[in-house]
Amino acid sequence: MSRGSSTSVFLGIDVGTGSARAGIFDQKGKLLGSASSPIQIWKEKDCIEQSSTDIWHAVCAAVKSACSLANVAPEDVVGLGFAATCSLVAVDADDSPVSVSWTGDTRRNIIVWMDHRAVNQAERINASNSPVLQYCGGGVSPEMQAPKELGLLPGTPVGTPLIDAHAGGVGVMESVPDEESKADLPDEEAICRRMVLVCGTSTCHMAVSKNKLFVPGVWGPFWSAMVPEFWLTEGGQSATGALLDYIVENHVAAPLLSNRASSQSISIYELLNKMLLSMSHEQNSPFLSAMTQDIHVLPDFHGNRSPIADPKSKGVIYGLTLDTSEKHLALLYLATIQGIAYGTRHIVEHCNAHGHKIDTLLACGGLAKNSVYIQEHADIIGKSHLS
Repeated sequence: MSRGSSTSVFLGIDVGTGSARAGIFDQKGKLLGSASSPIQIWKEKDCIEQSSTDIWHAVCAAVKSACSLANVAPEDVVGLGFAATCSLVAVDADDSPVSVSWTGDTRRNIIVWMDHRAVNQAERINASNSPVLQYCGGGVSPEMQAPKELGLLPGTPVGTPLIDAHAGGVGVMESVPDEESKADLPDEEAICRRMVLVCGTSTCHMAVSKNKLFVPGVWGPFWSAMVPEFWLTEGGQSATGALLDYIVENHVAAPLLSNRASSQSISIYELLNKMLLSMSHEQNSPFLSAMTQDIHVLPDFHGNRSPIADPKSKGVIYGLTLDTSEKHLALLYLATIQGIAYGTRHIVEHCNAHGHKIDTLLACGGLAKNSVYIQEHADIIGKSHLS
């Protein structure tokens, strides 16, 4: 599409935790071009901060690159969809950044969704025993806005955007191919049997129902929050992609693997997936999971959002030895994926025990591109899994 073209296109923008992404789509939903730009993040213990100025620059860079790749001029864009993480942004009356950092750094005006500085404030809210708390699984999380807002001056205006997980849920909930859909069920009943996994830095587990279903330890039900005229139940794992990054990047073998991956023009995760398949053949393993029978990971490294709802929960690695090889890293990576998948299984089974009838999982987000991640989830959860 050249400059001056009469063909209309649509621009989608998604601000994630680590990058801003932009995609150009035609009127049939075909992706014509996409690009991403990294976002800076500051981490100090439980305080995790970003800059709205930096994010805007990343958005602009991603949009320009996507338009260039799709050969699209700005005037060709007739519609814009914009979603972002559920983070708190502080600006003054002139929309200039206001620091939320203990350092006073004026760039750092965003309290990121995964920030846990508001644990005490969350406990204070939960101690009120307000009936409203039943709509949050019985208690609020420090990742929610209410605990974060207790640190703001009284009277500070607060606005709500379209959260990325809700946008992803809307787009994926009804995207099941005809051959995979339950043709014998009405559409309204069919979507109530699906759960959308919006899996990136964290994972949000989105399910809808026609009836109001209260699930202890799981957020909601929220009326018309994602799909109009349906109740939304929202489970979650606070660190999934972030946990995989942590496990891989902090292993002594990571630099060597990173160099090998770069030489092959693939990501370190693609290389790890290839290694696991090769190791499985070498060991005559009946299936991939059999290789991790002696190593297990409890993935609550950033607390447990659902269904235990304990932000102070900690992660565990069982089965460590003095092995620091690349193959050991591959097994640790696989065990971490499996731990995350068991966490999702816990959420699904807990929701079904409280009235849901989930039998199909739909995945979107960066981790949905990881074949091992998706396969392990399908095997461990035992549900139809589409990505």
